[in-house]
Amino acid sequence: MELRHLVTFITIVQRNGFKKAADELGYAQSSVTNHIKDLENELGKRLFDRLGSKIVLTEHGHTFLPYAKEITAKYVEAKGILQDKDQLTGELRIGASESLIIARMPDILARFKKMHPKVKLILRSVHYQDLNSQFQSGELDLAIILEKDNWIDHNLYIEELKQERMMIAGADLEKENDALLYTEGECSYRSIMDDLVKSRGWQSKDKLEFWSTEAIKQCAISGIGKALLPYFYIEKELTTGAIKAEDIQSASRISTYVVSHKNKEREGAIEEMMTMMREVATSLAVIMRIIGMGWT
Repeated sequence: MELRHLVTFITIVQRNGFKKAADELGYAQSSVTNHIKDLENELGKRLFDRLGSKIVLTEHGHTFLPYAKEITAKYVEAKGILQDKDQLTGELRIGASESLIIARMPDILARFKKMHPKVKLILRSVHYQDLNSQFQSGELDLAIILEKDNWIDHNLYIEELKQERMMIAGADLEKENDALLYTEGECSYRSIMDDLVKSRGWQSKDKLEFWSTEAIKQCAISGIGKALLPYFYIEKELTTGAIKAEDIQSASRISTYVVSHKNKEREGAIEEMMTMMREVATSLAVIMRIIGMGWT
């Protein structure tokens, strides 16, 4: 018994005629007639009486109609369930560095949510010194963070997305005794700032530490001191002239990495998010090369 035959049968009843059913379904009228003949032959019963130009359901047709409707309804329901199964569901717990949360993650999260509306996204801060524990406890499924080049942790799956352009930034870079604005000790690029200060012979009576990258940027804009910040995080301020910055030369470089536990299955929502992060990183790198601002 073919589903299309049942649909034709129901449509003839609803439209009260073979020709109207054919128009509704986009068939030739002969095809509609053949569908009903095949269905009647299979059932061994006549479903319609042809009374001149009119057709009416036989007693068998009346009996069979609710079953035909139920079969087609179950098909539609089953198809919908299978399509829902193809959609990603569940929770995805993501950790991210503050600068990435502010400057890059909103667009990625919006794009992901549009494509996978049934996935519940949970965004959390990353504890650099305890990252492995965050994965082991299930607090995080995935993280996107800034770390030094060639970063290795044998407990983690680590994939470098792109190398970042780091800059020394402030309201007045020529000011010799400017305060030095530092991230707290666990930040990946604090040591690069130390090396920079030593190589340039900077002297300062003020060494200010902040837990927030945003706080550091705002203090640099306000003229409180100099700070080491990623280019992507101060791009808008450089364009408007709110802050001044220059590239640094350092033996160590900073990259953006996507990270998960080495034993975590990277499939479903995790793999989809990783793919999206790779695509964004690739497109950003291409744009920067086009305008002459490469990552090497």
